[in-house]
Amino acid sequence: RAAVSLAANDGDLGKVIEELTSSEGIKAIATSMLTAGAIEGINTSGLLPENITQAANGSARLPDQLKRQLIDNAAASVVRSAVNGTSLGDELRDGLANALLNTAAAQSAFAIGESGPQGSQRLNAFAAEMAHAMAGCAVGAGRAGTGDGCAPGAIGAVAGHLA
Repeated sequence: RAAVSLAANDGDLGKVIEELTSSEGIKAIATSMLTAGAIEGINTSGLLPENITQAANGSARLPDQLKRQLIDNAAASVVRSAVNGTSLGDELRDGLANALLNTAAAQSAFAIGESGPQGSQRLNAFAAEMAHAMAGCAVGAGRAGTGDGCAPGAIGAVAGHLA
């Protein structure tokens, strides 16, 4: 959060400190910390089967990763609602959408990577980048709720793959 604020405020540390110590800044930091703690607590509680605990990326089986995303996003929704005073129903609805989109993004990126030049080579480099862009476009549009999210999603997916 500090790095984003530093960039947004053209390196003005005074503005960064002011932003981070504002009521909204404190709530955002508290929300992040509590969410991370809640998710870590769920992971280490022994309540989840190992296949769900380990299902953090696209290499996991789709049902396992979706379950993990649903659990993580439900926990984050409860924290956001409690800290920010927002509607739990709205937060859970958004969390469900995020779980579906996160799972789709990770599963598609993994499948494309497995099919690309470093994988089975069924896709050449250009086709793999185009596939990442199309998947990113779909997820970006889903997150934005309109086609306006397509270009940022596509650019982010390709940049993420190249990084």
